[in-house]
Amino acid sequence: MKTKWATIAAALAVASAAALAQSVSGTFGLVRDSDGTTPKQGATVEISFFADGTFSLSAVMPGERVTDQGTYSVSGRTITMQFQELDKGRQIGPYVLSGGILTLPFKMFSDGPGASTWRAAG
Repeated sequence: MKTKWATIAAALAVASAAALAQSVSGTFGLVRDSDGTTPKQGATVEISFFADGTFSLSAVMPGERVTDQGTYSVSGRTITMQFQELDKGRQIGPYVLSGGILTLPFKMFSDGPGASTWRAAG
């Protein structure tokens, strides 16, 4: 009997982790960093999370475009992101997704501790 319940509990834990990972899927536009920095007027910074564990980042400003991509994983309320090109490298920490607002555990515009706030696109 204990084996049966352990199997059910393990299956639920896997299902819950998968549901959390899927909940991050989508495209989000940068609102601001925790230090108050916002995208310049006319600039758009978006990050898209895909169900396969990859993400893409696009920053479009008049006359300039910066892109990057990478991988991400979610475990409980912790997100790990690995950027390929930008000097952000590997970022890991708690994230919050509530009411279409995503808070990630790093600042987009500068280094050092902090967070960034993103709004679901569409």
